[in-house]
Amino acid sequence: MIDDTTLDKPYAEKMAMVTSHWSGKHHAVVMDINLLLLLWTDGKAHLSCDFWFYNPVQDGLTKNDHFQNMLLSFH
Repeated sequence: MIDDTTLDKPYAEKMAMVTSHWSGKHHAVVMDINLLLLLWTDGKAHLSCDFWFYNPVQDGLTKNDHFQNMLLSFH
């Protein structure tokens, strides 16, 4: 399973990794840390396999690029 999650940081003005992202929870652009997760599940248990803090300004990669790289690391 792959997922992206926003870690809200509404009061952060100059904090490392905090950028503006769309939040489905708030239905607006918010200041947050965007966390990408790769999870394994059998339907009952969930195991975190990999994670990445998404910042396209830093590395120029898309979320899909990062998800593909995470999946390739577990082939």
